[in-house]
Amino acid sequence: MKKKLLLVLFALLTALCLCFGIAACTGGGDPSAQTPQTPTTPSTPSTPSTPSNPSTPSNPSTPSNPSTPSEPDGDKTEEPEEDAEETLADAVARLDRFLEQVKDNYRYTANGKQYDYASDLVKVTDGGTVVYYAEKGGENYIIAKNGDAWERDFCGDGEVWETSKSCLAALRDIAWTAYAEGELQADGIRLHFTDDAGVAWQVGEDEYALSKVGSVALTLPAYKDVAQYVYETVNGQRKYNIPLLAKTLEETLKADNSILTKANYGVTLELIKVTHVNDKDDGLGFGSYCSSLNNSRTYDYFKINVDYTVNKLTPNEFAESLNQKNSLKKLDSSNCNRSTEEDDPQFVILAQNVLKKLAKDGCQGNDIRDKADPIPEYENAEVLFGYKTENSSVSSAFYMGSCTKSNYMMLIRYGDTLEEIHAYVAVAFSYKADNYNLEHLDTERVLIVEFEREEIDKENAKLYSESVSVSAARTVTLYYEEKRR
Repeated sequence: MKKKLLLVLFALLTALCLCFGIAACTGGGDPSAQTPQTPTTPSTPSTPSTPSNPSTPSNPSTPSNPSTPSEPDGDKTEEPEEDAEETLADAVARLDRFLEQVKDNYRYTANGKQYDYASDLVKVTDGGTVVYYAEKGGENYIIAKNGDAWERDFCGDGEVWETSKSCLAALRDIAWTAYAEGELQADGIRLHFTDDAGVAWQVGEDEYALSKVGSVALTLPAYKDVAQYVYETVNGQRKYNIPLLAKTLEETLKADNSILTKANYGVTLELIKVTHVNDKDDGLGFGSYCSSLNNSRTYDYFKINVDYTVNKLTPNEFAESLNQKNSLKKLDSSNCNRSTEEDDPQFVILAQNVLKKLAKDGCQGNDIRDKADPIPEYENAEVLFGYKTENSSVSSAFYMGSCTKSNYMMLIRYGDTLEEIHAYVAVAFSYKADNYNLEHLDTERVLIVEFEREEIDKENAKLYSESVSVSAARTVTLYYEEKRR
Protein backbone atom coordinates (compact mmCIF):
# COMPACT_ATOMS: atom_id res chain seq x y z
CA MET A 1 0.00 0.00 0.00
CA LYS A 2 2.77 2.36 0.88
CA LYS A 3 4.51 1.55 -2.38
CA LYS A 4 1.38 2.40 -4.40
CA LEU A 5 1.06 5.74 -2.61
CA LEU A 6 4.65 6.70 -3.53
CA LEU A 7 4.01 5.87 -7.19
CA VAL A 8 0.88 8.06 -7.24
CA LEU A 9 2.78 11.00 -5.69
CA PHE A 10 5.59 10.63 -8.20
CA ALA A 11 3.11 10.70 -11.10
CA LEU A 12 1.44 13.82 -9.72
CA LEU A 13 4.77 15.62 -9.33
CA THR A 14 5.75 14.70 -12.90
CA ALA A 15 2.48 16.05 -14.29
CA LEU A 16 2.86 19.26 -12.27
CA CYS A 17 6.41 19.85 -13.56
CA LEU A 18 5.22 19.25 -17.12
CA CYS A 19 2.51 21.88 -16.72
CA PHE A 20 5.01 24.43 -15.34
CA GLY A 21 7.36 23.69 -18.26
CA ILE A 22 4.65 24.35 -20.85
CA ALA A 23 3.68 27.57 -19.07
CA ALA A 24 7.32 28.68 -19.05
CA CYS A 25 7.65 28.08 -22.80
CA THR A 26 4.50 30.03 -23.44
CA GLY A 27 5.91 32.99 -21.44
CA GLY A 28 9.17 33.26 -23.46
CA GLY A 29 11.32 30.75 -21.69
CA ASP A 30 13.57 33.42 -20.10
CA PRO A 31 13.26 33.60 -16.28
CA SER A 32 14.04 37.29 -16.46
CA ALA A 33 11.36 38.02 -19.09
CA GLN A 34 8.46 40.22 -18.05
CA THR A 35 5.25 38.26 -17.49
CA PRO A 36 2.18 40.19 -18.70
CA GLN A 37 -0.57 40.42 -16.10
CA THR A 38 -3.18 39.46 -18.72
CA PRO A 39 -1.78 36.90 -21.19
CA THR A 40 -2.65 37.68 -24.77
CA THR A 41 -4.26 34.95 -26.74
CA PRO A 42 -2.28 34.47 -30.03
CA SER A 43 -5.47 34.59 -32.09
CA THR A 44 -6.46 38.00 -30.67
CA PRO A 45 -4.66 40.93 -32.49
CA SER A 46 -3.62 44.02 -30.56
CA THR A 47 -5.69 47.12 -31.12
CA PRO A 48 -3.93 49.23 -33.90
CA SER A 49 -5.32 52.49 -32.55
CA THR A 50 -3.37 51.98 -29.31
CA PRO A 51 0.39 52.57 -30.10
CA SER A 52 2.93 50.94 -27.85
CA ASN A 53 4.37 53.04 -25.09
CA PRO A 54 7.76 54.41 -26.40
CA SER A 55 9.02 54.58 -22.83
CA THR A 56 8.51 50.87 -22.31
CA PRO A 57 11.22 48.83 -24.06
CA SER A 58 10.00 45.83 -26.01
CA ASN A 59 11.16 42.38 -25.05
CA PRO A 60 13.82 41.40 -27.61
CA SER A 61 13.35 37.73 -26.78
CA THR A 62 9.61 37.77 -27.50
CA PRO A 63 8.86 37.00 -31.16
CA SER A 64 6.73 39.56 -32.95
CA ASN A 65 3.11 38.72 -33.49
CA PRO A 66 2.68 37.91 -37.23
CA SER A 67 -0.94 39.06 -37.10
CA THR A 68 -0.06 42.48 -35.62
CA PRO A 69 -0.50 45.28 -38.24
CA SER A 70 2.66 47.16 -39.29
CA GLU A 71 3.37 50.67 -37.99
CA PRO A 72 2.25 53.73 -39.92
CA ASP A 73 4.44 54.86 -42.91
CA GLY A 74 5.85 57.80 -40.99
CA ASP A 75 7.24 55.51 -38.33
CA LYS A 76 8.64 53.13 -40.97
CA THR A 77 10.81 55.69 -42.86
CA GLU A 78 12.10 57.66 -39.92
CA GLU A 79 14.80 55.22 -38.74
CA PRO A 80 16.16 54.22 -42.23
CA GLU A 81 16.66 57.93 -43.10
CA GLU A 82 18.81 58.40 -40.00
CA ASP A 83 20.86 55.30 -40.96
CA ALA A 84 21.41 56.67 -44.51
CA GLU A 85 22.67 60.01 -43.18
CA GLU A 86 25.06 58.25 -40.84
CA THR A 87 26.34 56.03 -43.67
CA LEU A 88 26.98 59.04 -45.94
CA ALA A 89 28.77 60.86 -43.14
CA ASP A 90 30.90 57.79 -42.42
CA ALA A 91 31.87 57.47 -46.10
CA VAL A 92 32.78 61.15 -46.37
CA ALA A 93 34.84 60.91 -43.19
CA ARG A 94 36.60 57.85 -44.58
CA LEU A 95 37.42 59.72 -47.80
CA ASP A 96 38.70 62.71 -45.81
CA ARG A 97 40.99 60.44 -43.80
CA PHE A 98 42.30 58.92 -47.03
CA LEU A 99 42.99 62.31 -48.64
CA GLU A 100 44.86 63.47 -45.55
CA GLN A 101 47.31 60.60 -46.14
CA VAL A 102 48.03 61.66 -49.74
CA LYS A 103 51.21 63.72 -49.41
CA ASP A 104 53.96 63.41 -52.02
CA ASN A 105 54.01 59.66 -52.66
CA TYR A 106 51.12 58.07 -54.55
CA ARG A 107 49.85 56.91 -57.93
CA TYR A 108 47.37 58.98 -59.90
CA THR A 109 45.63 57.62 -62.99
CA ALA A 110 43.69 59.72 -65.48
CA ASN A 111 41.94 57.94 -68.36
CA GLY A 112 44.63 55.29 -68.54
CA LYS A 113 47.62 57.63 -68.24
CA GLN A 114 49.54 56.80 -65.06
CA TYR A 115 51.47 59.25 -62.89
CA ASP A 116 53.71 57.83 -60.14
CA TYR A 117 54.81 60.51 -57.67
CA ALA A 118 57.70 60.02 -55.28
CA SER A 119 58.74 63.34 -53.75
CA ASP A 120 60.81 65.15 -56.40
CA LEU A 121 60.43 62.43 -59.04
CA VAL A 122 57.50 61.68 -61.34
CA LYS A 123 57.11 58.77 -63.73
CA VAL A 124 54.51 59.17 -66.48
CA THR A 125 53.35 56.07 -68.33
CA ASP A 126 51.23 56.70 -71.41
CA GLY A 127 50.63 53.53 -73.36
CA GLY A 128 54.08 52.24 -74.32
CA THR A 129 55.84 55.54 -73.61
CA VAL A 130 57.56 56.18 -70.28
CA VAL A 131 59.08 59.49 -69.29
CA TYR A 132 60.48 60.76 -65.99
CA TYR A 133 60.47 64.24 -64.53
CA ALA A 134 62.79 65.41 -61.78
CA GLU A 135 63.13 68.56 -59.73
CA LYS A 136 66.51 69.60 -58.38
CA GLY A 137 67.82 72.93 -57.16
CA GLY A 138 64.79 74.81 -58.43
CA GLU A 139 65.16 73.38 -61.94
CA ASN A 140 62.76 70.99 -63.65
CA TYR A 141 64.22 68.20 -65.77
CA ILE A 142 62.80 65.64 -68.17
CA ILE A 143 64.36 62.20 -68.65
CA ALA A 144 63.12 60.47 -71.77
CA LYS A 145 64.27 57.87 -74.24
CA ASN A 146 65.78 59.25 -77.43
CA GLY A 147 66.19 56.18 -79.58
CA ASP A 148 67.79 53.59 -77.35
CA ALA A 149 69.37 56.06 -74.94
CA TRP A 150 67.87 57.87 -71.96
CA GLU A 151 68.65 61.60 -71.92
CA ARG A 152 68.06 64.33 -69.36
CA ASP A 153 67.29 67.90 -70.34
CA PHE A 154 65.73 71.00 -68.83
CA CYS A 155 61.95 70.99 -68.75
CA GLY A 156 60.11 74.21 -69.54
CA ASP A 157 57.75 74.12 -66.54
CA GLY A 158 56.58 72.08 -63.57
CA GLU A 159 53.09 71.39 -64.87
CA VAL A 160 53.43 67.64 -64.35
CA TRP A 161 53.58 68.20 -60.57
CA GLU A 162 50.33 70.15 -60.73
CA THR A 163 48.45 67.55 -62.77
CA SER A 164 47.10 65.61 -59.81
CA LYS A 165 47.12 68.42 -57.26
CA SER A 166 44.21 70.12 -58.98
CA CYS A 167 42.19 66.90 -58.82
CA LEU A 168 43.09 66.38 -55.16
CA ALA A 169 41.96 69.89 -54.34
CA ALA A 170 38.73 69.31 -56.25
CA LEU A 171 38.03 66.07 -54.37
CA ARG A 172 38.44 67.83 -51.04
CA ASP A 173 35.92 70.50 -52.04
CA ILE A 174 33.14 68.24 -53.36
CA ALA A 175 29.84 68.32 -51.48
CA TRP A 176 28.81 64.65 -51.52
CA THR A 177 25.05 64.19 -51.56
CA ALA A 178 24.49 60.44 -51.33
CA TYR A 179 26.09 57.11 -50.56
CA ALA A 180 24.47 54.14 -52.26
CA GLU A 181 25.66 50.70 -53.32
CA GLY A 182 29.16 51.47 -52.09
CA GLU A 183 29.49 54.74 -54.04
CA LEU A 184 29.76 58.33 -52.91
CA GLN A 185 27.76 60.49 -55.24
CA ALA A 186 27.68 64.18 -56.14
CA ASP A 187 26.55 66.13 -59.17
CA GLY A 188 28.01 64.20 -62.13
CA ILE A 189 30.57 62.40 -59.96
CA ARG A 190 30.68 58.87 -58.55
CA LEU A 191 33.45 57.61 -56.25
CA HIS A 192 34.15 54.27 -54.64
CA PHE A 193 36.87 52.80 -52.45
CA THR A 194 39.01 50.19 -54.19
CA ASP A 195 40.44 46.89 -53.02
CA ASP A 196 44.01 48.29 -53.12
CA ALA A 197 43.25 50.84 -50.37
CA GLY A 198 42.65 53.63 -52.85
CA VAL A 199 39.77 55.44 -54.48
CA ALA A 200 38.44 55.63 -58.03
CA TRP A 201 35.94 58.07 -59.45
CA GLN A 202 34.17 59.00 -62.64
CA VAL A 203 33.29 62.42 -64.01
CA GLY A 204 31.08 61.85 -67.01
CA GLU A 205 33.04 59.47 -69.25
CA ASP A 206 36.40 60.30 -67.67
CA GLU A 207 37.90 57.87 -65.14
CA TYR A 208 40.41 58.69 -62.39
CA ALA A 209 42.03 56.86 -59.48
CA LEU A 210 44.39 57.35 -56.54
CA SER A 211 46.31 54.40 -55.11
CA LYS A 212 49.63 53.18 -53.67
CA VAL A 213 49.66 56.01 -51.15
CA GLY A 214 53.07 56.06 -49.46
CA SER A 215 54.33 52.99 -51.32
CA VAL A 216 55.61 54.29 -54.68
CA ALA A 217 59.32 53.61 -55.26
CA LEU A 218 61.03 55.13 -58.32
CA THR A 219 64.53 54.58 -59.69
CA LEU A 220 65.77 56.68 -62.58
CA PRO A 221 67.34 54.85 -65.52
CA ALA A 222 70.96 55.59 -66.39
CA TYR A 223 70.87 58.69 -68.59
CA LYS A 224 73.09 61.07 -70.52
CA ASP A 225 72.80 64.61 -69.16
CA VAL A 226 72.16 66.95 -72.09
CA ALA A 227 70.67 69.70 -69.93
CA GLN A 228 72.03 73.03 -71.11
CA TYR A 229 72.93 76.16 -69.17
CA VAL A 230 72.76 79.79 -70.19
CA TYR A 231 76.50 79.74 -69.57
CA GLU A 232 79.13 77.45 -68.11
CA THR A 233 82.56 78.46 -66.85
CA VAL A 234 85.37 76.49 -68.50
CA ASN A 235 89.01 77.20 -67.56
CA GLY A 236 87.94 80.47 -66.01
CA GLN A 237 86.08 81.62 -69.14
CA ARG A 238 82.33 81.75 -69.59
CA LYS A 239 80.90 79.95 -72.58
CA TYR A 240 77.43 81.25 -73.42
CA ASN A 241 74.69 79.11 -74.91
CA ILE A 242 73.36 81.76 -77.32
CA PRO A 243 70.19 79.95 -78.52
CA LEU A 244 69.12 79.10 -74.96
CA LEU A 245 70.01 82.57 -73.68
CA ALA A 246 68.02 84.23 -76.47
CA LYS A 247 65.07 81.90 -75.92
CA THR A 248 64.98 82.63 -72.20
CA LEU A 249 65.18 86.36 -72.91
CA GLU A 250 62.30 86.16 -75.35
CA GLU A 251 60.09 84.07 -73.06
CA THR A 252 60.72 86.29 -70.05
CA LEU A 253 60.45 89.69 -71.73
CA LYS A 254 57.35 88.75 -73.72
CA ALA A 255 55.67 87.44 -70.58
CA ASP A 256 56.40 90.70 -68.72
CA ASN A 257 56.96 93.70 -70.99
CA SER A 258 57.32 95.97 -67.93
CA ILE A 259 60.98 94.89 -67.74
CA LEU A 260 61.74 96.49 -71.11
CA THR A 261 59.44 99.42 -70.40
CA LYS A 262 61.33 100.26 -67.19
CA ALA A 263 64.62 100.14 -69.09
CA ASN A 264 63.01 102.40 -71.72
CA TYR A 265 62.46 105.15 -69.13
CA GLY A 266 58.80 104.25 -68.66
CA VAL A 267 57.84 104.39 -72.36
CA THR A 268 55.97 101.23 -73.39
CA LEU A 269 58.14 98.76 -75.26
CA GLU A 270 57.17 95.23 -76.31
CA LEU A 271 59.63 92.67 -77.59
CA ILE A 272 59.12 91.14 -81.03
CA LYS A 273 62.45 89.38 -81.41
CA VAL A 274 65.89 89.08 -79.84
CA THR A 275 68.13 89.81 -82.83
CA HIS A 276 71.45 88.67 -81.36
CA VAL A 277 73.50 88.36 -78.20
CA ASN A 278 76.94 89.89 -77.78
CA ASP A 279 79.49 89.48 -74.99
CA LYS A 280 81.38 92.76 -75.21
CA ASP A 281 84.08 94.21 -72.99
CA ASP A 282 81.48 96.25 -71.12
CA GLY A 283 79.34 93.19 -70.43
CA LEU A 284 76.70 90.93 -71.90
CA GLY A 285 74.15 92.62 -74.13
CA PHE A 286 71.52 91.84 -76.71
CA GLY A 287 69.82 93.51 -79.66
CA SER A 288 66.03 93.58 -79.86
CA TYR A 289 63.42 94.38 -82.45
CA CYS A 290 60.49 95.94 -80.60
CA SER A 291 57.08 97.53 -80.93
CA SER A 292 56.69 100.92 -79.32
CA LEU A 293 54.06 103.68 -79.23
CA ASN A 294 51.50 103.74 -82.07
CA ASN A 295 52.83 100.35 -83.19
CA SER A 296 56.08 101.91 -84.38
CA ARG A 297 59.09 99.62 -84.78
CA THR A 298 62.36 100.22 -82.99
CA TYR A 299 65.74 98.58 -82.68
CA ASP A 300 67.11 98.72 -79.13
CA TYR A 301 70.33 97.42 -77.67
CA PHE A 302 70.40 96.53 -73.96
CA LYS A 303 73.14 95.65 -71.55
CA ILE A 304 72.25 92.99 -68.98
CA ASN A 305 73.07 94.90 -65.83
CA VAL A 306 73.35 91.90 -63.45
CA ASP A 307 76.52 90.62 -61.79
CA TYR A 308 76.48 86.83 -62.04
CA THR A 309 78.79 85.02 -59.62
CA VAL A 310 77.89 81.34 -60.14
CA ASN A 311 79.94 79.06 -62.40
CA LYS A 312 76.83 77.75 -64.14
CA LEU A 313 73.65 79.71 -64.80
CA THR A 314 70.39 77.83 -65.41
CA PRO A 315 67.55 79.26 -67.52
CA ASN A 316 65.34 79.70 -64.44
CA GLU A 317 68.07 81.57 -62.57
CA PHE A 318 68.65 83.78 -65.60
CA ALA A 319 64.93 84.51 -65.99
CA GLU A 320 64.61 85.39 -62.30
CA SER A 321 67.57 87.78 -62.53
CA LEU A 322 65.80 89.76 -65.27
CA ASN A 323 63.07 90.63 -62.78
CA GLN A 324 65.55 92.43 -60.55
CA LYS A 325 65.40 96.21 -60.40
CA ASN A 326 67.47 97.87 -63.17
CA SER A 327 68.42 94.47 -64.62
CA LEU A 328 68.61 96.02 -68.12
CA LYS A 329 70.23 99.23 -69.29
CA LYS A 330 69.43 100.65 -72.72
CA LEU A 331 72.52 101.70 -74.69
CA ASP A 332 71.20 102.35 -78.20
CA SER A 333 67.90 102.87 -80.01
CA SER A 334 66.72 103.64 -83.54
CA ASN A 335 63.37 103.93 -85.28
CA CYS A 336 63.04 101.26 -87.97
CA ASN A 337 61.58 102.49 -91.24
CA ARG A 338 62.15 99.19 -93.05
CA SER A 339 63.31 95.82 -91.78
CA THR A 340 63.83 92.19 -92.74
CA GLU A 341 61.53 91.31 -89.84
CA GLU A 342 58.57 92.70 -91.77
CA ASP A 343 59.33 90.40 -94.72
CA ASP A 344 60.14 93.43 -96.86
CA PRO A 345 61.72 92.10 -100.08
CA GLN A 346 62.57 95.59 -101.32
CA PHE A 347 64.52 96.33 -98.16
CA VAL A 348 66.51 93.11 -98.61
CA ILE A 349 67.56 94.37 -102.05
CA LEU A 350 68.63 97.72 -100.56
CA ALA A 351 70.61 96.00 -97.80
CA GLN A 352 72.37 93.62 -100.22
CA ASN A 353 73.34 96.54 -102.44
CA VAL A 354 74.86 98.42 -99.48
CA LEU A 355 77.08 95.35 -99.00
CA LYS A 356 77.97 95.27 -102.68
CA LYS A 357 78.89 98.95 -102.62
CA LEU A 358 81.18 98.27 -99.63
CA ALA A 359 82.65 95.24 -101.41
CA LYS A 360 83.55 97.42 -104.42
CA ASP A 361 84.38 100.86 -103.00
CA GLY A 362 84.54 100.54 -99.20
CA CYS A 363 83.70 103.53 -97.01
CA GLN A 364 84.59 106.64 -99.02
CA GLY A 365 83.67 109.21 -96.38
CA ASN A 366 82.42 112.68 -97.30
CA ASP A 367 83.35 112.71 -100.99
CA ILE A 368 82.12 110.41 -103.73
CA ARG A 369 85.39 111.08 -105.56
CA ASP A 370 87.55 109.61 -102.77
CA LYS A 371 89.01 106.14 -102.92
CA ALA A 372 88.85 103.66 -100.02
CA ASP A 373 89.76 100.07 -99.31
CA PRO A 374 87.11 97.70 -100.69
CA ILE A 375 85.73 94.88 -98.53
CA PRO A 376 85.49 92.00 -101.02
CA GLU A 377 84.18 89.46 -98.46
CA TYR A 378 80.89 91.39 -98.44
CA GLU A 379 80.17 90.65 -102.09
CA ASN A 380 78.09 87.55 -101.36
CA ALA A 381 77.43 88.09 -97.65
CA GLU A 382 74.03 86.99 -96.31
CA VAL A 383 71.84 89.43 -94.40
CA LEU A 384 70.41 87.66 -91.32
CA PHE A 385 68.74 90.72 -89.83
CA GLY A 386 68.65 94.34 -90.84
CA TYR A 387 66.80 97.64 -90.65
CA LYS A 388 67.09 101.18 -91.98
CA THR A 389 65.95 104.50 -90.59
CA GLU A 390 63.83 107.10 -92.36
CA ASN A 391 65.43 108.95 -95.23
CA SER A 392 66.53 112.47 -94.37
CA SER A 393 65.19 115.43 -96.26
CA VAL A 394 66.82 116.14 -99.62
CA SER A 395 69.96 118.28 -99.47
CA SER A 396 73.06 118.85 -101.54
CA ALA A 397 76.15 117.08 -100.23
CA PHE A 398 79.13 114.80 -100.88
CA TYR A 399 79.63 116.10 -104.43
CA MET A 400 76.60 114.08 -105.50
CA GLY A 401 74.15 116.94 -105.81
CA SER A 402 70.81 116.44 -104.10
CA CYS A 403 70.69 113.33 -101.95
CA THR A 404 69.05 111.73 -98.95
CA LYS A 405 70.74 109.90 -96.08
CA SER A 406 69.75 107.04 -93.74
CA ASN A 407 71.34 104.61 -91.32
CA TYR A 408 71.55 100.87 -91.96
CA MET A 409 72.21 98.23 -89.33
CA MET A 410 72.73 94.61 -90.38
CA LEU A 411 73.78 91.25 -89.01
CA ILE A 412 75.60 89.51 -91.84
CA ARG A 413 77.29 86.18 -92.39
CA TYR A 414 80.04 85.20 -94.78
CA GLY A 415 81.73 81.83 -94.40
CA ASP A 416 81.88 81.06 -90.68
CA THR A 417 82.03 84.73 -89.68
CA LEU A 418 79.17 86.80 -88.29
CA GLU A 419 79.36 90.58 -88.06
CA GLU A 420 77.23 93.43 -86.85
CA ILE A 421 77.68 96.42 -89.16
CA HIS A 422 76.42 100.01 -89.11
CA ALA A 423 76.53 102.17 -92.22
CA TYR A 424 75.53 105.79 -92.88
CA VAL A 425 74.47 105.77 -96.53
CA ALA A 426 73.84 108.70 -98.92
CA VAL A 427 71.83 108.12 -102.11
CA ALA A 428 71.60 110.67 -104.93
CA PHE A 429 68.06 111.89 -105.38
CA SER A 430 65.97 110.56 -108.27
CA TYR A 431 62.51 111.66 -109.30
CA LYS A 432 61.66 107.99 -109.87
CA ALA A 433 62.01 107.12 -106.15
CA ASP A 434 64.00 108.14 -103.09
CA ASN A 435 66.04 104.94 -103.05
CA TYR A 436 66.05 104.35 -106.80
CA ASN A 437 69.83 104.68 -107.30
CA LEU A 438 70.53 102.24 -104.44
CA GLU A 439 67.85 99.77 -105.44
CA HIS A 440 69.37 99.64 -108.92
CA LEU A 441 72.91 100.15 -107.53
CA ASP A 442 74.47 102.98 -109.41
CA THR A 443 77.74 102.97 -107.50
CA GLU A 444 78.53 106.51 -108.67
CA ARG A 445 75.40 107.79 -106.99
CA VAL A 446 75.63 105.83 -103.72
CA LEU A 447 78.12 106.74 -100.98
CA ILE A 448 79.01 105.01 -97.70
CA VAL A 449 79.75 108.01 -95.51
CA GLU A 450 80.40 106.21 -92.19
CA PHE A 451 80.92 102.54 -91.43
CA GLU A 452 81.50 100.35 -88.34
CA ARG A 453 81.89 96.59 -88.12
CA GLU A 454 82.17 94.16 -85.21
CA GLU A 455 82.48 90.39 -85.21
CA ILE A 456 79.95 88.62 -83.01
CA ASP A 457 79.56 85.07 -81.69
CA LYS A 458 78.81 82.80 -84.64
CA GLU A 459 76.32 80.90 -82.46
CA ASN A 460 73.93 83.76 -83.23
CA ALA A 461 73.49 82.23 -86.67
CA LYS A 462 71.39 79.51 -85.00
CA LEU A 463 68.74 82.15 -84.28
CA TYR A 464 68.18 82.43 -88.03
CA SER A 465 68.61 78.83 -89.14
CA GLU A 466 65.60 77.27 -90.82
CA SER A 467 66.35 73.89 -89.26
CA VAL A 468 67.31 75.06 -85.77
CA SER A 469 64.94 77.41 -83.97
CA VAL A 470 65.71 79.31 -80.79
CA SER A 471 63.75 76.72 -78.82
CA ALA A 472 65.43 73.69 -80.39
CA ALA A 473 67.95 73.47 -77.56
CA ARG A 474 65.53 71.31 -75.56
CA THR A 475 65.90 68.23 -77.71
CA VAL A 476 64.48 65.67 -75.29
CA THR A 477 61.43 67.75 -74.46
CA LEU A 478 60.66 68.33 -78.11
CA TYR A 479 61.24 64.66 -78.87
CA TYR A 480 58.80 63.54 -76.20
CA GLU A 481 56.19 66.18 -77.04
CA GLU A 482 56.33 65.12 -80.66
CA LYS A 483 56.06 61.45 -79.74
CA ARG A 484 53.14 62.13 -77.40
CA ARG A 485 51.16 63.73 -80.22
